[in-house]
Amino acid sequence: MKKINFLRKTGFLLFFFFFSHFALAQAIGDFRTKATADQDDDTIWQLCNGSKGSDVNVII
Repeated sequence: MKKINFLRKTGFLLFFFFFSHFALAQAIGDFRTKATADQDDDTIWQLCNGSKGSDVNVII
């Protein structure tokens, strides 16, 4: 019985480890930076549109 319980826990951890990278992917509408710079700089931000990032137009 303990061996089955151990296998279930191990299986769950392996499943979680191998498929958790899907949860870390960017979704449509997420913001990202295109360069390492000051985050207050409006010119480094992009909006993820599913295939590539598009520059964000900032209206002040």
